[in-house]
Amino acid sequence: MTAWSDDRAALAHAEPAEPAVRALAALCRDRDAPARARADLAGFLTEHGVAGADLEQLVGVGPERLLVYRALVQNRLRNATRGLMPRTVARRGDAAFRADFDAFMDEQAPRSPYLRDVPGEFLAWVAPRWQADADTPDYLPELARHELLDYEVANGPAGGEPHTGAPPALD
Repeated sequence: MTAWSDDRAALAHAEPAEPAVRALAALCRDRDAPARARADLAGFLTEHGVAGADLEQLVGVGPERLLVYRALVQNRLRNATRGLMPRTVARRGDAAFRADFDAFMDEQAPRSPYLRDVPGEFLAWVAPRWQADADTPDYLPELARHELLDYEVANGPAGGEPHTGAPPALD
């Protein structure tokens, strides 16, 4: 493993140290967070260790503004996944895909800090569930793997053209 991949692995499994960051992460992940934040924002934040001036400021912002942040994060992650697996999502159906993704966010959520890793993490989580679901086509996990592999190969660092040996023609 290279130093870069060691750092990446450490980042992927690191828990946020700041209570406010932990609370915002829970607000973005947890399925019941919107209802809990609307009912008692101070209680929700306190459960995650937010106190003092941070608590005052976040409560002052209000739940609806914080929930806009949740929507932005979830939409970004869901759209990145949908964008790399468009045929899979089309065959699964948008409502079912959305339900799958919401469950993924609630039960696991992405562990990598890199947006490009989210679709693969989602697929690793959802594939066993799709395979166990009689209403889901058997081929769906393989189609999703194919689409993700297609993206990975197209964006590989090795490039796609062989070296010609000719000097670059910069003029």
